[in-house]
Amino acid sequence: MLNDALEKRRLGLEAEYFARENERKIMELKRSRGPTDSSGRLLELGVSDDMLGVLGFLPLFEVAWSDGRLDDAERDVLLEIAHGSGVEANSAGGRLLASWIRAQPDPEFHEAWMVYVQGSVETYDGSGSGKDRGEVLAGAHKVARSSGGMLGLGSVSPAERRVLDDIERALAA
Repeated sequence: MLNDALEKRRLGLEAEYFARENERKIMELKRSRGPTDSSGRLLELGVSDDMLGVLGFLPLFEVAWSDGRLDDAERDVLLEIAHGSGVEANSAGGRLLASWIRAQPDPEFHEAWMVYVQGSVETYDGSGSGKDRGEVLAGAHKVARSSGGMLGLGSVSPAERRVLDDIERALAA
């Protein structure tokens, strides 16, 4: 029982830390000015080159967190997809994904993803140079189906459906 309480406290402190770190980075970025092209905007948002490869996972995390929490089944699917895509846990991208498992990604990352999608046609055209539309949508649907429902029926919640629709619209633009 004491271990459970300590673990809950540890997780709470960890989430608070990452929330403060995200806020600090966002404030730094808001004070800075930079180029207006998509790569410059991504840098303004704190997305470094070594994080760019995992930015395509953001929609999957948005689906997982759409109900305000990320459950074990969703976490397992996210880790399986990331590992299967070659993301190493100790890389900057792997650490970013780990922070998104511990705490909901900051909305600034959604803006970064939108810039990434709009400015990187080659990444989302099925050319194999990154996650294409099909991979993103398939992963997002897999996360949505990973928890809830019985025998696969009703497993996508209304909140998850809204996020999935938003992702499909963004990728269609």
